[in-house]
Amino acid sequence: MRSITRPHSSPSLWMAVILAGASILRVPCDDIRLSFVLVFEIGITAGLAVLLWRHNKWIALFLLMSIFSRMWPFYDRYSYVAFINILFGVLWYFLVVSTSDFRRVHFMFNAMCVIALANVVMLMLQQFNVDPIFTPVMGNDDPPVGLMSNKNMASALLAFTFPAFMRPRWKWLIPVIIGGLLMTKSTGGPIALAAGLVFYSLVRGKALLWLAMALCLVLGYVAFVDMPVFFNARLDSWMQAWGYYKQHWMLGSGLGHWKVVFKRFLLTGTMWWTTAHNEYLQMAFEMGAGFVILLAGYVQNAIRTFRPQALLPAVALVIIAANSMVNFGFHVATTAMIAVTWMALYDVQKADEQAG
Repeated sequence: MRSITRPHSSPSLWMAVILAGASILRVPCDDIRLSFVLVFEIGITAGLAVLLWRHNKWIALFLLMSIFSRMWPFYDRYSYVAFINILFGVLWYFLVVSTSDFRRVHFMFNAMCVIALANVVMLMLQQFNVDPIFTPVMGNDDPPVGLMSNKNMASALLAFTFPAFMRPRWKWLIPVIIGGLLMTKSTGGPIALAAGLVFYSLVRGKALLWLAMALCLVLGYVAFVDMPVFFNARLDSWMQAWGYYKQHWMLGSGLGHWKVVFKRFLLTGTMWWTTAHNEYLQMAFEMGAGFVILLAGYVQNAIRTFRPQALLPAVALVIIAANSMVNFGFHVATTAMIAVTWMALYDVQKADEQAG
């Protein structure tokens, strides 16, 4: 008798190649056992990229690129930490897309709402100088930060989670989130939220109403709550960093090496810029032109595959993209986890509709 055999699957073949490569490859190191660990980590990362390919090839390619950028032009503790952060972020994306389906994404949406409300509660307590978690640094002059480390991150978090409230029943709590944004007194979140509302209005065909609301939100916030006087310094730092980027524009300066470079060079007179306050510039600086290409591919794919059923995650992605121009949400664990969750939910929702 002949048994029925299954053709080998492509992922299984790739895993076998990775196993052989990680067990044979050797890299220069002062401790050969540490080199074993390094190639093992590279093998695991490559294996995760293989599994990610069917969900989103651009994220898989970004993970693979991080392997190279981790080692180029030199490997140190900064590149190690940056690489591990990317690995955990992509792993979280994989966990969400692997365990979620369209019928149950409301669990994640509800979790976003709980996160936002918990931060608003903390913001309210801090307004009255009551804080059961954090120790004051400047006494009673500490700004309200919710459960985050500074007001910019609190503002970004509320903006990131806002689309979860754009649902029946939850929408009645939107004024609470707006109140939280007012308490943070940080313009980055409201401006990003306005960009998301504009996108929502264009898709829903109610452009004039939502455009007017977004414009009023931004102008009112800038006029009466927070005038972003710090922006000129950021713009100056970006222009200075651009000159350094052009020196290594193709391959970049290596993951995590923004801090290494600008520990030695003052970007703006008297200030050390440990982050760029601009995710696009910082990642291009560290990973080179390849990051720009992958980002363009991801955006193009997201636009091409957009489906109305994935509208709320799409709104969240617009908010995150806008905030990333003036903030570093992907370099802070909590906001990064929320942002990656929206990326995963977008792929889950549009894939379910396509399948259906």
